[in-house]
Amino acid sequence: MIVENSGLKYRWVLHLIKVFLGRLIATKTLMMMMLLVPSNSAASSSGFTKGIVTIENNASSQINEDSIKMATLVQSQNQISSNITFITFAIVLAVLTIISLILTRKFNRQKKQLIKANAEVKRVNEHLEELVSNRTAQLLQTNQELDTFLYKSSHDLRRPLTSIIGLSNLAKMSLGAEASELFDRAAHTARSMDRMLQKLINVNQINNPSHYSRIDFTKQVPRSFDIFEDLIVDHNIETSWNIKNDIQFSSYPDLIDIILQNLIENALFFSSVEQNNGRPLVQLDVLQENGHVAIRLKDNGCGINPSIHNKIWNMFFVGHEKSNGNGLGLYITKKAVNTLEGKITLESSDKGNTLFEVILPTNGA
Repeated sequence: MIVENSGLKYRWVLHLIKVFLGRLIATKTLMMMMLLVPSNSAASSSGFTKGIVTIENNASSQINEDSIKMATLVQSQNQISSNITFITFAIVLAVLTIISLILTRKFNRQKKQLIKANAEVKRVNEHLEELVSNRTAQLLQTNQELDTFLYKSSHDLRRPLTSIIGLSNLAKMSLGAEASELFDRAAHTARSMDRMLQKLINVNQINNPSHYSRIDFTKQVPRSFDIFEDLIVDHNIETSWNIKNDIQFSSYPDLIDIILQNLIENALFFSSVEQNNGRPLVQLDVLQENGHVAIRLKDNGCGINPSIHNKIWNMFFVGHEKSNGNGLGLYITKKAVNTLEGKITLESSDKGNTLFEVILPTNGA
């Protein structure tokens, strides 16, 4: 539009120049004619002068008219250009407004969908947390009920067993040798079942430790060996223990008893099975070093095959064909050690000699 206006202006300027030049030529021609007329012809000279004035006036009027027309045309063209620019701007603005409305509506729709999705996720999460919380509470309650059932059932079953053992001992005193042997077998079976029930009670004690206090190994170690006095005497097992003085250690006494008794029972039994190293020997050392207490139990028995070292900690695993245990002793021992945040290691081979080492943190005791 600007290029067209410029061309129009140029055309009008050329036209005005042509008109001006035409009028100028006509004026010059009249002037030459006046020069050719004699000076005494006053009337003719006056006529020529009037003619020139008339021509000049006509030329000026024509130029003014053309200028006015050109200005009017340019103004009209400028007005049209302004109108077109305004219309174009209005159209662009309308298009941008429509696009903005479409994008805003789309954004609001997506926003609503996102809010709805977030609300659904939140609802599911809240429901999931509630579900997990309820299931966890149910599991804890079930576990507590099982512990209570196990503890009470084990105690209830032990009472008749201890009665059977007592009656067997009385019967042996009043009957003959053959009957005495039968009662010995019955008592052995009853004691075996009693030990299993005691281990089940130990599981409950591990899950619910109590009476945290200072540990006196000088009392707990001898007491643990005394429990197996019959086994020690029957198999002529040599036992010894060495407890370093001034051990400052606090823990749960029941859990320490569980660790000591199960390790001692295991060492006493396997030191007397297939004994090829002379007299059975079980040695226990307790010492405090580097911020922890170490319990080391060594026996010169048949040893443990390296291929089953990782299996002996499993529940109900029996690692020897002549074992009369139930596969719970070492499992319970490791469980008690883990509860005390300690660790237990094994060094042994199938050629004999076994060393168990338990490391328990002192916890600033």
